Amino acid sequence: MRKLSMALSIFTCCLLSNTLDEDRTDPAKTPASKENKIIDSQSLMAIETYGSTEVSFGNQTIIDSGFIDHTQAQNLTQIFSAQSSVSVGGGANMAQKIYIRGLEDRLFSVSVDGARQNGNAFHHQGNVMLDASMIKEIKLNKGVANASDGAGSLAGSIKVITKDASDFLKDNQNFGFKVKSGVFSNFGIEESLVLYGGNHKNFDALVSYDFLDTFYYRDGGYLKETKSFPGDRVLGSNSLRHNVLFKTNAYLSKEQKITFSYGMVMDRAIAPFRRNIGSVIGEDGVDYALVLFNNQSQNHNLALNYQKKSENFQIPEIKAGLYANIKNVKLSPYSLPAAALKDPEASSARNLFLNNVGLDIKLKHQKSKKSSLEYGINYQNLSTADLAQTLRDPAHRGREVGQILGGFVQGGYEMIEGLSFGIGSRYDSYFYFDKNSQNHHTWGFSPSGFLLYEPLESLDIKLSYGYVVRGALPGDALLLQDSDLRIAKNLKAEKSQNVEFDIDYNGDFFFLRGSLFYQHIRDFINSYGRSSLAASDVLFRDNLPYAINVYGGEIGGGLNYKGFYASFDFSRSLPSIKGHLLSDTYELGAVSGNTYVLKLGYDALKWHISWVSRFVQAIDYRGYNIYNDEIENINKKGYGIHSIYASYTPIKHLELNFAIENLFNAYYISQTSPFKVEADSSASESMNAIRSALRESGINFKFNLSYQY
Repeated sequence: MRKLSMALSIFTCCLLSNTLDEDRTDPAKTPASKENKIIDSQSLMAIETYGSTEVSFGNQTIIDSGFIDHTQAQNLTQIFSAQSSVSVGGGANMAQKIYIRGLEDRLFSVSVDGARQNGNAFHHQGNVMLDASMIKEIKLNKGVANASDGAGSLAGSIKVITKDASDFLKDNQNFGFKVKSGVFSNFGIEESLVLYGGNHKNFDALVSYDFLDTFYYRDGGYLKETKSFPGDRVLGSNSLRHNVLFKTNAYLSKEQKITFSYGMVMDRAIAPFRRNIGSVIGEDGVDYALVLFNNQSQNHNLALNYQKKSENFQIPEIKAGLYANIKNVKLSPYSLPAAALKDPEASSARNLFLNNVGLDIKLKHQKSKKSSLEYGINYQNLSTADLAQTLRDPAHRGREVGQILGGFVQGGYEMIEGLSFGIGSRYDSYFYFDKNSQNHHTWGFSPSGFLLYEPLESLDIKLSYGYVVRGALPGDALLLQDSDLRIAKNLKAEKSQNVEFDIDYNGDFFFLRGSLFYQHIRDFINSYGRSSLAASDVLFRDNLPYAINVYGGEIGGGLNYKGFYASFDFSRSLPSIKGHLLSDTYELGAVSGNTYVLKLGYDALKWHISWVSRFVQAIDYRGYNIYNDEIENINKKGYGIHSIYASYTPIKHLELNFAIENLFNAYYISQTSPFKVEADSSASESMNAIRSALRESGINFKFNLSYQY
């Protein structure tokens, strides 16, 4: 009751909170690319920029296409390379996982063009699959989530918006195309084609195809005496990726439009069953690097969105969306050593599906920039299945289904000039039918609020608080056929409390920002818990009896003057449990050291040059393992990565991009790559004696040429 009273007290204070914190973009970011041109305000396509300001209850960061295109980003590591609060572990493309403030992406509400990407297909392979070449922007809401962000936003939200034809078409242009060809020394090629057209009145359409073939990459040891694998190649780093996007807008009037988008990402490789693990000898004598599978991962994203703008408070703005996201991870044995054949789990095929289907309806009344009211309803169906028959156990159905019914209301009001507040809440009801044919019903309210004080036009001081309830939902699809895993009968909903204090100053030539945050998570659903009431080899998916606390802070600043810009960014996050920092997990988080990012750049008439340095300090601690209730010694080496980028436009339609990533060929493992081969096994087991996560790419020269008409 004491904690509840404290939470209610904090929330009551935060009812005096801010509702309309504008997007916290970096004044020192790279200039908008040609794809980010400003659309003529008289065009019907200007519906994209016409209308209300978005509410941001928490700490928001935006990554735009200018940075992604300029750096030739091709995967998650490269997309988030300049964000100190974001770390990507895993190495190879399909092994990459996003960690924000030390917490895994599955604790965030993730969407692409409004289509939810929740759930977990395979804990060894990334759940967020993106075509970097067609990203318009990524909005990271860290900590306190908006009520409108959707159900289950325990740690915030990740919203990805893709480009459409209006980002390419010039005034009075009805058709155009963009072709791009690139090569990178470590080691592969990229080819892409974008076709787009529209009549600037009623419709536009875009279709794109991007082919990315990473033959392999070599880590930083290939120019030194230390070598990670024979032939200098990082095993499992190969990736053959096809990216497709079709997107069309129908403009019904100046205020209304309908958008349909379909995106597909397909990744193929001959690689180990565990994509994020290198060579290691298991207890059975099997070298996991030699257990090779045909890996095929697909992500299909469909979204149909309707939008109606309004400047009249009495008539609401309307946003409605239908979506479907279908993920499939298919693993077929390719080359197995004889010892592996004795272990069905290590040698059997998998055909995993993770599907999200849903509907969102939002209505918003906008009175002024600082005063609004928004409300809506959400429905989501999340299902998992393993269609492979090889491990079928009669005790398990081989599939799970979850449904979420919810609604929200949020709004803000400017009391006096310079002082505004916002409050909001969700109510969600979760229905979960698990693989053991058990029904679970969990529910709860998720209130939030913030207070914003603006003593100067350029200075924001904000205090925010959020309480989030996430009910029980289908777990890791890989575990559907695991005969040693049982689901507890009475799962409780997970609860998260977030408190954050932010200060932002944005002047004409420089900016400074800082934040302090605290997060408290209770009843986290642990998929690998050991039960004292059962045999030691039986796992129970049950609520963790201990609370998780995350303490941390961020600080950044920079300047922008006459084409020159410089910025720095620092982040520290301490996910803790039972008085110890967290040991790495499959499903919760990973600890990394202090992270610093330095950016320098200069814009001339035809040139844009930038430098990005990322430093991660070494960390040595005694970590708590939530799976085995034990303390482990964790030591992760620090590293510094430096990259330089240059863009040159010699003639009107032609652009050349050149980059050198990991300029000094650092030999390193991302600190959020798994510390142990098996996170749910004891640190005393021989296979966990040596850290065998994939090394990251060594020095990499990248060049592409693009022509846009």
